[in-house]
Amino acid sequence: MVAITTGQEYFTNSGLLLKFGTTKAVVSPWGDYVNYGSNRVIEGTVAFTVANLTSGTTDIVSDVVFVGNPANSSIFIEKIEGVCETALVGGTSFKLGLIEQKDRATIPSGYDHAFINGDVTASYATVGAVNSYYSTTSTYAGSLLGTGPAYSTTPYYITCTPSGTFTAGQIRFRIYYHSLDLTITQ
Repeated sequence: MVAITTGQEYFTNSGLLLKFGTTKAVVSPWGDYVNYGSNRVIEGTVAFTVANLTSGTTDIVSDVVFVGNPANSSIFIEKIEGVCETALVGGTSFKLGLIEQKDRATIPSGYDHAFINGDVTASYATVGAVNSYYSTTSTYAGSLLGTGPAYSTTPYYITCTPSGTFTAGQIRFRIYYHSLDLTITQ
C-alpha cells in the first residue's frame, strides 16, 4: 500500500475530478443554496489577487459548484449580484462565465462572459458597493442573463477572467436561477 502525501488529482472516465492528499482539503468559497421550489442561488467569493488570478487566464472558481441543465429542461438565469467585500486594486476589468466540466478547457462561444461581461474595477472600488446585472438593464450584463446555457451532457464550472493585474480585492457573487420546465431536485 502506498501512502499519498502530496496533492494529486485524477479524472474518471466520466470526467469527474477526484482529489487526493492535500488538494482534497482545500475549502471551496462557493455553494449552491437550497430554496424550496424551483428557484436557486449560487453564491461565492472571488479573491482578486495575484496569487489567485492571472491576467487574461480563465480560472475555475470552484471545483465543487457547477451550473447544469437537467435533462428535458432549461435553466433560466434571472440576475447576478456582486457585493464588494474588499475594494479592487489594480487590474482593469473582469468577466464571470462558464467552462465545460468534461475537459475543463472548452468554452462555448460567448460563455466566457455568460454572467458578467467586462465590468470595470471602478464598480468595486468601495467596500460595500453592490452591483446587480439583468439582461436588459445592465451595461455589463453577461451573454446568458435572461436565458440559460445550452443543454450539455456535462455541467459547466463557473469561471473568472481578469484583465490586468489585481493586487487586492474580493467580491461576493450571487447567481439567481430557476428551471423553466421542472423543479430542480438537487
